[in-house]
Amino acid sequence: MLHFFLGIVIGSVVGLTGAGGALISIPLFMHFLHLSLKDASVYSLLSVIFASFINFIMQKKEAQIKTSIFLVLFSAVGSYLSSPWKSVLSNFYVSLLIIIISLFALFNVWKKRAFREKQHLTSFYIYWGIVIFSGFILGILTTFTGLGGGVLMVPVMLRFLNFNQQQAVASSLFVITISSAISLIIQVSQGFVFALDVSTLIMFGGMLCSALLIKLLMKHVSTHRLLLIQRIIFSMVVLASWLKLLST
Repeated sequence: MLHFFLGIVIGSVVGLTGAGGALISIPLFMHFLHLSLKDASVYSLLSVIFASFINFIMQKKEAQIKTSIFLVLFSAVGSYLSSPWKSVLSNFYVSLLIIIISLFALFNVWKKRAFREKQHLTSFYIYWGIVIFSGFILGILTTFTGLGGGVLMVPVMLRFLNFNQQQAVASSLFVITISSAISLIIQVSQGFVFALDVSTLIMFGGMLCSALLIKLLMKHVSTHRLLLIQRIIFSMVVLASWLKLLST
């Protein structure tokens, strides 16, 4: 029952916000499963991979695939180059990174923005420069912190790439599925060992149920109310994560 509940919570956060899966799963794994911060950050990747993939399938019509693929490619480069440094990064700096990133995301999720026509957004080179740089940083942060990347990508997509909220969420789900999988594969290849058991499958079941419920919610809730729900849930996740990280 505990693992099913954890799956519901993590899956709901990922599906509604396109971000925050690791922000909530790391503290939950540390508190309920008694994992260290570094172990929880790796196990969180596994949960984020499944939750984001299931929710992406439900929301794939909104995803901007071309931009997302480039984000994934350059995040792989960032993950590969940064992975040797993960073992020497102390818990203090991991926590600090998570707090700084979540502050950036929290500001941008609540900030009101005027919609601009895409052709007036910026030049071709600046647009793809932002995509490449964001993907590279995504890979580094995913490896160091266990964050799936959505906490960084959703604000970047909203603020710099001019996606609407649903496009940003769906595209972020695609990116974090692939980038988190790449980061996990790299870390496993370098010696990290974890086990899949019945409790893990139960947690995945909770994530599947949450994805189906979110799909139903999106059909029956107005865009304005859905945006407010997404903002509130994201803010609660960030605050809960700060409390847990600052207490360790």
